[in-house]
Amino acid sequence: NHDQAGNRPFGERIDRLTDTERLRAAMVMLLLAPAPPLLFMGEEFASAAPFQFFCDFEPDLASAVAEGRRRGFARYQGFAELVERETLPHPNDPATFTDSKLDWDSLDQASHDDWLRFYRKLLALRHESIVPRLAGMQGGTELNQLSEQAFRIRWRLGDGSWLTLLANLGDSPLTVAATERPDGERLYAYPPALAQGSAIENLPSWAVAWFLQTD
Repeated sequence: NHDQAGNRPFGERIDRLTDTERLRAAMVMLLLAPAPPLLFMGEEFASAAPFQFFCDFEPDLASAVAEGRRRGFARYQGFAELVERETLPHPNDPATFTDSKLDWDSLDQASHDDWLRFYRKLLALRHESIVPRLAGMQGGTELNQLSEQAFRIRWRLGDGSWLTLLANLGDSPLTVAATERPDGERLYAYPPALAQGSAIENLPSWAVAWFLQTD
């Protein structure tokens, strides 16, 4: 969101801070979970434009804000050397605002178009298979920790069906015990190389799979 990007020193977006495989695994979880997914503008096509902190203050206030941001970042170990070495974008500089505008022309590039198709596919699946079943949900969530970085979550949806998430967010493969393998139809799995079929016995690193049980 704007706090995670705009309140960084240089406004880097999340796709600049992690690798594609990890980010896509996270987005598969976010976009198909029962709660409404919130996306920040440009996230859906991995906009290359930063989202920097910009404002239109009178000169004294603008200078105070710029200095306050520099001092604030200097207190954080991860940013201290960076702000000492680099000049932060000035919040009142029109270029800071202009540089933060969405780069719609980038959709002509294959990488950005691929991200947009990825988001659209997941949102279409959510609209078709999950949203119609949400009305009337009263809780009924179950969480099982499968390892330090892997888990299974089940949601009882409003129509009585069960939505199950299996996720391995570790760097090592995970063997899924028979008692933890979800019933029902598999809705989606990432990465695409994950074996087809309803049951999943093994999850590679940074893998996510969704299942829907309707009976």
